[in-house]
Amino acid sequence: MLIINEHVRSIHAKSSPTDPNFLRVSVACISFDPADARSRIAHADAETDRRTTDEERSLEICERMAAGGALSASRSLSLCPC
Repeated sequence: MLIINEHVRSIHAKSSPTDPNFLRVSVACISFDPADARSRIAHADAETDRRTTDEERSLEICERMAAGGALSASRSLSLCPC
């Protein structure tokens, strides 16, 4: 299995985004080697984006509460990290 992973990583590293089949090649390579560095980076980026979005939503809820916005106080208190 180690030899296959080396070849898969080599193919994945050589693939070019300008290639019309880039997405197919990438998906096939990831299915062989899910621990590829590119997939770890993509997962880390997605997690960072999720956290940022959650923080922005929490801040928006707090701002609405402070301004007496449309959300009811009892409902939004459970969502506000303030």
